[in-house]
Amino acid sequence: MEYRTLKTMRPYVSKGDQALNVVNFLFPEWQGFGSNNQVYHGALAMHQAFEHFGNFVAVDLPQDEHLRTRQGILGHDAILRNIIRAQEILQRYQPDRIFMIGGTCASEMAPVAYLNRRYQGNMTVIWFDAHGDLNTPDSSPTGRFHGMVLRTLLGEGDASLTKQVLPPLRTDQVILAGVRDLDLPEADFIREKQMPCLSVNDLDDPGDLLGHLDDRDSSRLYIHLDLDILDPGAFRGAQVECPGGVLLDGLITILKALDEHFDIVGLSLVEYASRSSREAARIATALNQAGLGLFGTL
Repeated sequence: MEYRTLKTMRPYVSKGDQALNVVNFLFPEWQGFGSNNQVYHGALAMHQAFEHFGNFVAVDLPQDEHLRTRQGILGHDAILRNIIRAQEILQRYQPDRIFMIGGTCASEMAPVAYLNRRYQGNMTVIWFDAHGDLNTPDSSPTGRFHGMVLRTLLGEGDASLTKQVLPPLRTDQVILAGVRDLDLPEADFIREKQMPCLSVNDLDDPGDLLGHLDDRDSSRLYIHLDLDILDPGAFRGAQVECPGGVLLDGLITILKALDEHFDIVGLSLVEYASRSSREAARIATALNQAGLGLFGTL
């Protein structure tokens, strides 16, 4: 197992009267996209924007390697290796909360699966993403795993990867938010499973999202934040930009509302494919403005 610690990890923060073990996690995997390693460098640039609260545990990964397609997935073996390596680190630290700066959406396999086990399925995942990430190897038009991650977390897809997420998420644990570019098999799956799917317009009023959450038994949230949720006219640098997204001020409003009403046990920033420190700093500023309790005192 290879890992390293950046600076000194701050192991505990206080939320109310409870001491919580928080891991700030840097997982710059790029193999889930596979055609280039831009998100590797993007994750490092994003980490620099968050160095003001330091203390990250990082997964050591190769910057470059030849990827083979196996089981219909580009980079299958490298992706599996990365997931196992990340899971070993989380098992060592046993966090109650995770803040992750990831590479592609494939980096979600470790923290989401870990926290779902940690809280015995008593957790809702809000998937802020322009895409559904609900393909399987059979339905994927590209073979890129970053478009299959949520379906795998739900227990469907390649067997060697679904084994890493036991128990899988249930469809009633997931809310899709800001999705606007679905493949037909993904749309069919959402319809078949009756998964809540909020449009960008639905997110104009955070009350709509809060209403969906109020109907659930769990107060715990994991927030998956693919930066392609943001409109490319307002923020540049997402791996797969998609017009018609949320504005940064709107995202801040949503995150504030979620933090005020629910217990955020995990949050990720993924798919940043730029080396721009300026754009990364805008995201760090936005999370500061949202005042997320997950981070303790920023």
